[in-house]
Amino acid sequence: MRTIEIVVQSLGSAEPRQVLHSLEILEANGRGHLVPPLLLYHDDAEVRRRTLQVLAAVGRRDAAALVERRLGDDDPDVRAEAIRVLTSFNATDACAVMLPRLREPDPRVKGAAITCLMNHGDEEMRRQAQAALTDLLSDAAPERRGEAVKVLGVLRHPEVENLLLIALYDHDPRAVREAVQSARRLAAREGFKPALVPRRVSLLMNRRVKQDVREALVAFGEPVVPALVHFMNDPGESVAVRRALPKALARLPGRAAVAALVDALESADDTLLRAQVVEALSLRRDDLRDGGFAPRIEAAIAAEAGVYLRCLGDLRSLTGGDGAAPGGPAAAAAADARELNLLAQMIAERNDDHLDTVFGLLALLYPPHDVWAAHRSLAAGRHDLRARALEYLDNALAGEVRRHFLAVLDDAPIDERLRRAGRPHGVTVSSRSGALARFLDGRGDADGPALTVAALYTVYSERLADLYPRVGPLAGGGRDPIVRETAAWVARGLGLEEVAPCPS
Repeated sequence: MRTIEIVVQSLGSAEPRQVLHSLEILEANGRGHLVPPLLLYHDDAEVRRRTLQVLAAVGRRDAAALVERRLGDDDPDVRAEAIRVLTSFNATDACAVMLPRLREPDPRVKGAAITCLMNHGDEEMRRQAQAALTDLLSDAAPERRGEAVKVLGVLRHPEVENLLLIALYDHDPRAVREAVQSARRLAAREGFKPALVPRRVSLLMNRRVKQDVREALVAFGEPVVPALVHFMNDPGESVAVRRALPKALARLPGRAAVAALVDALESADDTLLRAQVVEALSLRRDDLRDGGFAPRIEAAIAAEAGVYLRCLGDLRSLTGGDGAAPGGPAAAAAADARELNLLAQMIAERNDDHLDTVFGLLALLYPPHDVWAAHRSLAAGRHDLRARALEYLDNALAGEVRRHFLAVLDDAPIDERLRRAGRPHGVTVSSRSGALARFLDGRGDADGPALTVAALYTVYSERLADLYPRVGPLAGGGRDPIVRETAAWVARGLGLEEVAPCPS
């Protein structure tokens, strides 16, 4: 008896998990009749839903009035459970009670009535409920459309998938968020729904629903991996969408998701996408170790180190700095960041990102705590901390990883570093005009258009006449609209309308 008293007292806890545990104990021991119906007013939706189940199991028809009030619950799963409980008490009466509620002004109650009648009513009741649902889905008020979309997540009807797909295109983020959640409930009940994947992936660029969309994609489980990989690797897809997918892949079970992320280290043409891939892989370090991916991670370190050094060569070409203090922020490897022009600042910032990615890759193979401690020491600007960090890395790393990594952090003057990196990493140092010309020609990656725009601004602000012939072709034939618009603006500002195009 003392144990039962303690369990019943626990029903009054503010901690939902404790209340749910007590409900399970009481039901499992045949004491469900001790559960007070007032728990239907608990703050936690799962407690309310579980209480409804217990009341139905013990046949508490005396609580029917309280159960009926849950038809207007904020949570659609609680509303659906209330309908099931009322139906178990008396199916005919429940549908008869719900039919007039199709005309309720409260969209939550109306949604509960639609759910009840479409799932349990006769043919005529279902017809009226479907008409009410159509009206609610097309309502001008987004909050009412949102309540209608909630209904779709608990309906069993062949048109639900199509209606959800339409709702995912709603212009109001609140309605879209409800559509994402309803699609997640549908998938949990009926399994993977491929038709809903493309639209949900495209919604990842919407910051208001991005987190909800990612959770819904993860809820699909391993079957969604091939689709997510396709969108992540598609160069025609929005870069914002591509950058949001690695974190979703990292949370999916199985080797395929990890293998796809490792593949992306080699194929991704975008600096921030690779950084996101590395961050995602850090969540699956055990799978990397067990899956034999270490050689490919080492190859990625070599490739990223090469990108860093080539960018450093570009920075040297643009600034002429001697870079006496390598290994810290890339801007400091050439000059004070405040003294750099826009293009050089952008390259310096991106090179800092490359360096972070190199450390992130290293942390996939070596103890992350030690690797990032070394990173902080190198960035601190103190010679003693830098010496300790380099000593750790020199002793901890081995083979090709050590060689490539230390090429990035070498203490030698920048010209010597770039000379040694020339053959193995394809590093070149050219004149400032030659470097600007390369950026005007465009890089074949996601950063290319932004750097071309910065190079155009440099040509305009510094009046670099030898590069004027390269502006016209960008204004007339560039593929990126921002590059075309900027080039046209520069051409007008410099009076280059009659300048002949640069020979190919």
